[in-house]
Order: sequence, then C-alpha cells, then structure tokens
Amino acid sequence: MKETIEELLDVYKQLKSIYEDFISEHQIIISDRKDAIPSPKNGEPLMQSIEIPNRSELIEAIKKRLSFTFPMEELSDFIIEKPINLYMARTFNKNLSTSLDASICPVCALKPSLGILKQDNIKNLFCTGCETEWRWKRIGCPHCGELEGEKIDIIYVKDQEGYRVEACTSCGSYIKVIDSRLIPDIPADIADIKSIALDVIAQDKGFARRSPNAIGLMGS
Repeated sequence: MKETIEELLDVYKQLKSIYEDFISEHQIIISDRKDAIPSPKNGEPLMQSIEIPNRSELIEAIKKRLSFTFPMEELSDFIIEKPINLYMARTFNKNLSTSLDASICPVCALKPSLGILKQDNIKNLFCTGCETEWRWKRIGCPHCGELEGEKIDIIYVKDQEGYRVEACTSCGSYIKVIDSRLIPDIPADIADIKSIALDVIAQDKGFARRSPNAIGLMGS
C-alpha cells in the first residue's frame, strides 16, 4: 500500500502543478458577480448563482493541458473542472461564513467526503472539489441529516493516528475525519490520499463515499 500511496501522491503533485499554472495563465470571466457567497439555506451554492461566459473555452484548454501528462480516458469531469472550482473558491471564500452548517459545498455543490477536527472540538467539512472549508456539526451525517450518535459508526486503523471514518448506518454513507490537532502539518487533501486504507475498510463494510478524493478516486 505504501508504494501505491506514493504513486497517488505523485499524481496529486502533478495535477496540483497543472492547476496552479492554468489558473495563473488563464482569465476566468465571471458575470453577475456577487459580493458574498449565497447562503446555502436557499439551496443555491455559488456555482449555481453565477455564469462563466468562457467556460467551454476554459474546459477545452484544461483538457488540452492535462492531455500532455495524462491519458484523456482517465480524466473525469471532476478532474477537468477542478481548476475553475478552485479559482471560484479562492475568489469568494473570504466572504464565506464559518458557520454555514451546509450539507453540500457552498461553492461547487459537491457532496462532502472529508471532515477536519479543529481546536475546541470544532468540526469542519472540506470540499475535495474546490478546497472550501465550512462548519459542520460535531456529530452527524451531512448526507441524510442523521444526528443520533449511536447511528454513526466510528472506524479506526491502529497505525494511522489522527484519522477515522464516521459511517452513517441510516443512509450507508461515510466521511473520513482528520484530526488536525494530532496531524497539524498535513493538508487535508494530502491526508485524504494518505489514509486511503480507511476508504477500503469502510467500503468493505458496505459504506459509500459520496465524492472523490483530490485525484478523482472514490477510494478502493
């Protein structure tokens, strides 16, 4: 598994470099720009409330750039659209409330698959599609809204301190949770890849991940 993880991290580094170069080299046009991210209470994440007139041109440019490094048949929409989502999140996240309590990403509307435990026992959700982070309940399933602690199974791996799975027995979904108090120096998307063994265990138990990790994998 160690060699596999190192290979996956290498893919992540390549993708990250391509994304950063693309964002710096291309102009992303935003129409109907708003001063703040719309509240998720109205069911309208940011990407659903604005238009990007040159989106199709950007998508073709991203595909061309990615094709220099990766076979096109291996590129999902998640990977192709990520530079646009990253740009949008970086542009608007300064206006994002820390207590949105949203069950989907308030920027790109992706379902969450990753949580981060912070100081003072606060838990945030982290979007693997645009790297937005927002507040969530300490105990509870963001996919079905289940709040009863006895219906959330906790799964650990003995040799991976700081990582765990919170699996909902009501809807069969899970999120991975990273305790940043124990592993403070690892970015969430890298920690997600490093803990892929937890995805395998959770999925072997019949639970489902609802969104990919940073390189477009659902786990096992």
